[in-house]
Amino acid sequence: MISQADGFVRAVAAKGLQGSSLEYPARPLEPSEWNKLRLAGLFQRLDGLLAAAVHEGDVPVTPEQRDEVLAAHANSMQICLALESDLLRVAGILDGCGLDYRVLKGPAYAHLDYSDPALRVFGDIDLLVRSENYDAAVSALTAAGFERKFAEVRSGFDHRFGKGTCLKGLSGRELDLHRTFVMGPYGLTLNLDEVWGSVDRFQLAGRTFDTLDADQRFLHACYHAALGSTKPRLMPLRDVAGMLQRSVNPVDVDRVLTLSRRWQSSAVVARAVALAWEAFALPEDPLAEWARTFSPSDRDHRALRTYLDPEMGYAARSYVALQAVRGIRAKASFAWALAVPDRNYGTGRHRSRWRRWQEAGRQIIALRRPAGRR
Repeated sequence: MISQADGFVRAVAAKGLQGSSLEYPARPLEPSEWNKLRLAGLFQRLDGLLAAAVHEGDVPVTPEQRDEVLAAHANSMQICLALESDLLRVAGILDGCGLDYRVLKGPAYAHLDYSDPALRVFGDIDLLVRSENYDAAVSALTAAGFERKFAEVRSGFDHRFGKGTCLKGLSGRELDLHRTFVMGPYGLTLNLDEVWGSVDRFQLAGRTFDTLDADQRFLHACYHAALGSTKPRLMPLRDVAGMLQRSVNPVDVDRVLTLSRRWQSSAVVARAVALAWEAFALPEDPLAEWARTFSPSDRDHRALRTYLDPEMGYAARSYVALQAVRGIRAKASFAWALAVPDRNYGTGRHRSRWRRWQEAGRQIIALRRPAGRR
């Protein structure tokens, strides 16, 4: 059972969703409860939805509380505008090199999947590039002043097997450059040819940006909501629910389920939809019923655990991902790179190579035990 304070936060996140039974507070909250709501809203990036709920009278507030909400939302919008300015700069760099890219998450969701872009706050820029262009994109961006946050396992590993890398610009703001949706087994079973086979577009500052089509945008939202953190965040869950309720350019559920089966990620979609419907107390519909009754395979149970169990991490996820690598030679390259990485790979992550091996062994042993046993 959720607490009253948590219920109010979820009600704010559900702003604009049809059929949610969550309730807003009946009167302005006392200072301690108000601070919980406001801080949770900031942490969950719900500033835009909270500002809309206050503006439209759904959440009653004092004049001081209204000022706090508006100030927080204005600050978040300044950050989003700065990030969109970064996107324009990065686009210029990649365009100048003739490299294709797709905008993921934040700006794409804000401009295509919400009634007003100001409702969808985001904290970084995510781009997808083709595997064969990945190294060239990294080189172009580092030449322009971006710095990799972490070193590559071995040269050439990322464009074959990795999710991507995080780059930090001169402003200190981050750019996540993706080759696939997620790191690990579910990133390796994704059919990237299908991802690049269709496109949707949005306008920003007078120019057109490419992004995923509506169905694949929804699938990526499911990956982010279901696998992005051990405790699901409300904003990614709101993306999932909102996309399914969108009347313009609606999600084709049949195509989504077909793609997810081909990409071996039905368990990811089921988890994301079930979590969203539970979080926002939405009425049952056919997809929600499918998600609630979906039974993951043993392979999915183990794969999901590497993303969601706090005991797991990069090593456990890579151990399971090895099964998804196609071909004996590719499997050997994948395993060799992880077993004997470049010397500078562990900088900022592990105190020594021995510590890295110890941690990897601990995770793999824990993974081979039944969930819940220590």
